[in-house]
Parts: sequence; C-alpha cells; structure tokens
Amino acid sequence: MTQELANEEAYRKAFFADGISGWIEEWIERGMPETPGELNESLRRYVDDVLSNLNQLFVRP
Repeated sequence: MTQELANEEAYRKAFFADGISGWIEEWIERGMPETPGELNESLRRYVDDVLSNLNQLFVRP
C-alpha cells in the first residue's frame, strides 16, 4: 500500500487485495480448471453475495 492513503482506506484495500490474491492462488494450486473469465465471474458472484448479505451480520433480530 501507499503511505499517502488514510489508514482506514489502506486497510480496506489491503483486505480486498489479499482476498483476491488468495482466490487466485487457490485457483492456481488447483490447476486452473476454470478460464480466467470464469474465475472472474465466480469471484464477482461471491463478492455480490457477500455484499448483499453483509447487513445480516450486523442487524440484531
């Protein structure tokens, strides 16, 4: 990251960057069975799902 970013912004970017790199590393370790486009679509669906359900983590019943 860069020192010009505010701390919280840097933490957020690092969080997502590490998640994406982990996703790609796992794909490589598994022999890259999907095309890069398929991997991208899979990641997009996952992120959409996580973001659409994020409020459930913080809303109390």
